[in-house]
Amino acid sequence: MDSYDPDTLSKDEAYEFASNGRRRSLIRTLIADGAQPLSRVVEEVVADAREESSGDSSADARRNVRVALGHTDIPRLAAGDVLDYDYADEVVAPGDRIEELEPLV
Repeated sequence: MDSYDPDTLSKDEAYEFASNGRRRSLIRTLIADGAQPLSRVVEEVVADAREESSGDSSADARRNVRVALGHTDIPRLAAGDVLDYDYADEVVAPGDRIEELEPLV
């Protein structure tokens, strides 16, 4: 039986964090490029989603992604220490646990 390590994500947490395409794209961007302004992260997520386009215009897609990231995805991942977000400067940075999700994204 594996011993519990409180410094690692559980499988359930890891799958939850990686269960959404926006979050996977955000995590991949931070792993590859490190800290980024939110505006650049939004552009990366929109570019990744273009292949699965819902017909939104580019401006609509950026607005929708920015709202979803800001209200749902970033707070959820920040609470799990997967990323850090500087609200004043609007900069998203990798958190201590982001590397644990790399195999899932």
